[in-house]
Amino acid sequence: LAILFIALLPKISLGQQFFRIKADFSIKEKMADGKQQLTMGEVYFDKNSQKIVYNLKFPEKETWLTTDTALYRIANGEVVDKNLVSHVVGFSIFNLSLNGNLTNYGLDNSVYKIVETEKSSIGKTKEINIGITKDEVIEELGKPDKVSETITEQGTSELLFYKDKSININESGKVDYINNIKGNNENMVITTWKAKALLRSKLGKIVMSHKQGKLYGVVFFNPEGKIISKQFYKKYTNISGLDFPTEIVQIIYRDDQENYKVTTFKNLVVNDFKEDNIYNYPIPQ
Repeated sequence: LAILFIALLPKISLGQQFFRIKADFSIKEKMADGKQQLTMGEVYFDKNSQKIVYNLKFPEKETWLTTDTALYRIANGEVVDKNLVSHVVGFSIFNLSLNGNLTNYGLDNSVYKIVETEKSSIGKTKEINIGITKDEVIEELGKPDKVSETITEQGTSELLFYKDKSININESGKVDYINNIKGNNENMVITTWKAKALLRSKLGKIVMSHKQGKLYGVVFFNPEGKIISKQFYKKYTNISGLDFPTEIVQIIYRDDQENYKVTTFKNLVVNDFKEDNIYNYPIPQ
C-alpha cells in the first residue's frame, strides 16, 4: 500500500514564491477511551529540505523531526524513539500549501481522478431534529430530484434534493436538519475521487468538499467503502498571499470508534530567512 501511494505525490510546480513556513501550534487529542492530551510548541517547514520540525514546549521539551520515511523523537540531543512512516511530508498541510496543491489535497496528477461533482446549498441551517428516516421523508415528500453524498463534522451523510430544500440524512439514517435552498446560502462543492480501475481493490474513494474555492473537508474510505478518517480545514488566514487554514479537525477511526485531533496554528511566518539550523535540522545517523 505504501508503494502505491508514491504515485499519489503531487507534481511540484516550478516558480512558487513560498518556500518556508513556521508557526506556533497546539494539538488537542481526545481518544475514544476518554484519554486526552495537549501538545504545544513551534513548527518549522522548508519545502526544499522536505523536513517538518516540531519544537515542543509542552508537555515536555523535545523535538519531533519528520521526514518522508521516518519520525524521530529527540530529547537532549539524543534520539529516544524512531518510527517508520510513508509520505507524511508530501501530504502535509505545509507542503501542500506552499506548493499550491492544497485545494484538491494534492490529488491532481495522481492515480485518483474526479468521478462525480455535486453542489449543495448549506448556508445557515436550522436543526429540526425530527429524527424521521429517509424512507419516511420519501413517503411524505416523494422521490427526491437528486441524492448526493456530503461531508459534515458529524460524518459522511446524504443530501436529498427537492425543489425548495435539501434534507440531510445522517449516518444513522435519520433527518438531522433541513437546508433552505432559496436565500443567502453558501454553496459547497463536493467531489468524489476514485483511483484508476486497476487500483480500486487496494485504494478506496476520497470525498472532498470546498467552500468558496477553499478545501473544507476530506473523507477517506477503504476499498470496502468504510470510512477510515475525516479531515476538516477551517479558519483560513492569508499570510503574504498564502491561504492557510489555522484550524484542522481530524477524526480517525479505530475499531469503529472515533478519535479526535484538533490542531491550531497562530503567529504564522512565511519565507523566513532566519533559523536555518532549525529548518535544516540534521537527520540523526
